[in-house]
Amino acid sequence: IGLAEYDATVMRLRRAAVLLFAKNPDKCPQSRIRFLRVLGTELSSGAQYNVSRDETVPGNLFELVQKSWEHLRSFLVQRTEFGGDARFEQKYIYPESACREALVNAIAHRDYTSHNGTEIYVFDDRIEIKNPGALLSSLTVDDLERLEGDHESRNVLVARVLRENKFMRELGEGMKRIFGAMQE
Repeated sequence: IGLAEYDATVMRLRRAAVLLFAKNPDKCPQSRIRFLRVLGTELSSGAQYNVSRDETVPGNLFELVQKSWEHLRSFLVQRTEFGGDARFEQKYIYPESACREALVNAIAHRDYTSHNGTEIYVFDDRIEIKNPGALLSSLTVDDLERLEGDHESRNVLVARVLRENKFMRELGEGMKRIFGAMQE
C-alpha cells in the first residue's frame, strides 16, 4: 500500500508507516496529544495560570485514536439529568460522536513535518483542538463551514490506512457529522 520504498537491497519505511505502527512512539514527538483542562473561558498565564489538568498521551496513530479518545472522555464536561427510567444519570454536554470525529480528523490531517504536537484545550464553554499546519491550499474555512464535503488529505497514506481500518471514510463528511451532532 505504499508504506515502504524498496531499493536494490534496502527497504525504507515512509514516515506514515512509522507513525502508524511504531512500537516506541517516544522517539516520535509528533505522535502524542496534549490535553489541558482550563478553568474558565480563557487561558491565563503567570500567577493566574488556570490549567487544572495537563496530560500527554503518546502512541502510534492507531494507539492515539484509541487511547486519546478514552483520555478525552475523562475531560468532557458532564451534567446530571433525570432519565426516562426515573434515575439520575451522567450525560456529556458535548456529543461523543462530534468529539470523536474531531479527534480522528486531528490525528489524520495534522502536519506531521512539524515537531509541535496536537493540543486539546477543554474550557468551561468550549473545546479547542490546535493542530500544527495550515489548511491545505485547496481548502478555506468558508469551504468547511458550508459543509459541502470539500476535502483533501494532507497525509494520503495515513488517511488511506485509517479509512481501510474504518476509523474514517475520507469523503469530506466529517465536518457535516460534527456540525449535525452539535446542532442536534
